[in-house]
Amino acid sequence: MNGTIVDVRTREEFSGGHVAQSINIPLQEIMQHVEEIKAMKAPIIFCCAAG
Repeated sequence: MNGTIVDVRTREEFSGGHVAQSINIPLQEIMQHVEEIKAMKAPIIFCCAAG
């Protein structure tokens, strides 16, 4: 897949299982990573426990 999958669940939830090749940036930390997210390969897909 071209792009980046960002899992915004907690680190504990991510450790329990996640989409292959996804990265974890907990939602509570998302604002601290804005520049990093802007530099990611598009499309950027965000996922959480609800989908």
